[in-house]
Amino acid sequence: MKIRATVMRGKNTGILLMPHIYKDGMYVVSKTRFECDYIRVPSLDAVATHIADGYSVRMSNPEEGVVAPSLIRHADISVTG
Repeated sequence: MKIRATVMRGKNTGILLMPHIYKDGMYVVSKTRFECDYIRVPSLDAVATHIADGYSVRMSNPEEGVVAPSLIRHADISVTG
């Protein structure tokens, strides 16, 4: 499964983002930008399920220099496979 988004503005425009994997191996989805609303999920399947339910996802791409995870809204995320 591939979950991707593209940076739309700023100095990183055009860079591909993937769900950010935290040190504990979990991903983060949320309906708001507030940390108290974050839901930690263990797999990309769970991330995809939450995207379908309207959740945003913390995404990054350390290999391309986007180290800090950004909260990307569900409408801007592509889920394939």
